[in-house]
Amino acid sequence: MAHAAISNSATLVALRLLLGAAESGFTQTAFYYMSTMYPKFSLGFRMGMFSGMYSIAGAFAGLIAYGLLKLETENLHGWQVVFLVEGGITVLMGVVGYFVFPTELGTAWFLNEREKNHAVNRMGRDLADGNEDDIGESRWVEVKKDMRDVFRDWKKLLTIVCNITAVVVSFLFSFL
Repeated sequence: MAHAAISNSATLVALRLLLGAAESGFTQTAFYYMSTMYPKFSLGFRMGMFSGMYSIAGAFAGLIAYGLLKLETENLHGWQVVFLVEGGITVLMGVVGYFVFPTELGTAWFLNEREKNHAVNRMGRDLADGNEDDIGESRWVEVKKDMRDVFRDWKKLLTIVCNITAVVVSFLFSFL
């Protein structure tokens, strides 16, 4: 939304860099979040659907932007309206998401107790099927062990790089 107030190219570059830094981990964070909610056998499909939504979102964003560019007032140009409206929607969805998305399956407000228990047990079985030796240890010990494991294996590091760069093509088309 701050883009609507830019007055020179230095401010534009600074805001674009800040925006890029803020958005850089979105897809990876979404993938991690999904991995805490869905077992491994159904995770790939959901991640694929999530990634595919970039194309649909880009098409609708372009249509919305086209219409918003036509709105001009005495104080605002069409491009400023685009940044304010689309930025406002993004901020609104961020606030709504904070309150709507559960932090873990056991606190999902939209599931009844039976469904919560089933979901938690399903994820527990999924972890146990993966031969996780450290179930029951503190979460920090698990994280440190996993990070050591990743940094020692070049294939896992390469997978991380591929995941980070997976959305480059879809973002490229939105900026052409």
